[in-house]
Amino acid sequence: MEKKPSPFAPREMAVMWQHRSAEKRACYHQAYHLAALALDHALEDSDSDRPKAVILDLDETVLDNSPFFARLLAPGTTITESQVMHEFIEWLEGGEQTVQPGAAEFLNYAKSRGVEPYYVSNRPEAMRDVTIRILKAEGCPNADPEHVLLKKGKLNFFGHKHELWDRVAADHDVLLYVGDNLDDMGGAFDDRGDDSGHDVVDRNAAAFGTRYILMPNPMYGPWERNL
Repeated sequence: MEKKPSPFAPREMAVMWQHRSAEKRACYHQAYHLAALALDHALEDSDSDRPKAVILDLDETVLDNSPFFARLLAPGTTITESQVMHEFIEWLEGGEQTVQPGAAEFLNYAKSRGVEPYYVSNRPEAMRDVTIRILKAEGCPNADPEHVLLKKGKLNFFGHKHELWDRVAADHDVLLYVGDNLDDMGGAFDDRGDDSGHDVVDRNAAAFGTRYILMPNPMYGPWERNL
């Protein structure tokens, strides 16, 4: 007898938690409140006269893609890997994407403190215009080509962004990194070792909530590589 797939498949549960749960909203509000406190402390402790910046990832950090992933789970929906980019841009152009809870408030608070938000993402250059339009529509400051830094190539939610981080750090004092996975933390966790990064995270525990602000994302991430 053929075994039927569970209605509570892990991927589906992860997407629906990210898309629907009040707990997810609470986590983002909590993280961005913590980011504001961390920013205040960093400004007090900084003795640099360089311009101040905060670097944020976009997807699942500032912008919410969970409605798109939820749509892909709808019964009868089939999509190939080669179609994802087209479908994703089409969804963005439809104007349905919004920012994560607390994101716009934090970004505007940082700006009010004289700290420049920079959006550093693995989104491809082809998505620059629509990304800037969404950020502007959602009331996010610095929604312009100078502060929205995207990678060349195809859409890839994973990967390091050293060249883009370095571009900001060359003439700014970067106070915080905000993202939904360790690959967003300025390269501090490039070498995760043999245990998927558990040990290196524990060794740097004091930096979380002070220099690194990590958002929840059970839908996808580099942790999938070792499943």
